Amino acid sequence: MFTRKLVTILVGVMFFGVCSAKATTIIFESGHYIWTDADPYYDEVFLKNDASLDFLSGSIGKLEIIHYGLANIYGGNMTSIWTFDDSIAHIHGGDIDILAAFSDSEVYLYTDDFIYSPTGGAENNGYVEGLYYNTNVAFYISFYDDTSYSNLSIVPEPTTFLLFCFGWIAVRKRNLLENHFRGE
Repeated sequence: MFTRKLVTILVGVMFFGVCSAKATTIIFESGHYIWTDADPYYDEVFLKNDASLDFLSGSIGKLEIIHYGLANIYGGNMTSIWTFDDSIAHIHGGDIDILAAFSDSEVYLYTDDFIYSPTGGAENNGYVEGLYYNTNVAFYISFYDDTSYSNLSIVPEPTTFLLFCFGWIAVRKRNLLENHFRGE
């Protein structure tokens, strides 16, 4: 009887030693952090109080950015990104299923080739799809609600942006020359 209990206890200790329980939530309250494949999976990751995160690779469930947090996303997999309270997210790459953006937060999506639809997506509140300009990898991001798109800014490829600027300068210069010769 005693040996049976002892064996049961030892097997339990061995099982929990091999299959250790992992925390499902991590909170970064300030400072700068870098996330890679070497970091463990978490169901929720919180950035708050001026914390910043460079998400290079790896996988997490939900990334929540609040109270002036900053996230730079270059790759990896996320179920969702939630932004609140003057936080900022720069999305350069990665596989992101759902975007929710509220309370004066800003989300910058780095692409020059995209399609926006106000309907469809995972929550039927619209989606955006296209290619990230720095990797030319396809993305498809659903919106949590219909206000999420209003907090999203599309940032074009730098070369395209420069061409738009040079075009504007050329048109402006032409208009100034025409007005000069007309005597205006």
